[in-house]
Amino acid sequence: MVDDPIPTELRAKALVRKTGEEEFTENGVAIARLSEYWQWSASDLLGNTERGRLAEYIVATAVGVAGGVRSGWEPYDVETLLGTRVEVKASAYVQTWGQKPCRRSFSAYGQRGPGTPSKTCLPSNPVVRPMFTFSLYSPSGIRRS
Repeated sequence: MVDDPIPTELRAKALVRKTGEEEFTENGVAIARLSEYWQWSASDLLGNTERGRLAEYIVATAVGVAGGVRSGWEPYDVETLLGTRVEVKASAYVQTWGQKPCRRSFSAYGQRGPGTPSKTCLPSNPVVRPMFTFSLYSPSGIRRS
């Protein structure tokens, strides 16, 4: 039998969907709930990070796979029940910070998750996917370019 060179505590952990009721404790006393952390960290849906995750969730819901857990380490954003890997892109005319009107665009280039088997990041190159989705948030009253 060959020994695994990766210590047990450093091996990948299974993703488990949380309820939000999980507690952070200090000396056995609850000091906060996971749902409070989510409210604090993910309420800005117009910011670049959360807007992209929201777009991924909308696509996952549309294709019936939102019941799982999002993994940030896959080289794609959503995988359908039939195994189609979907790249999700998001942009917006409105941000949480002020900006000048400008043209919105999307690119299929970018650094994507870990490679295998070395678990190193892949270099920037075109992302090859059978399906792309492009989402653009545009509230009413905004002139589109």
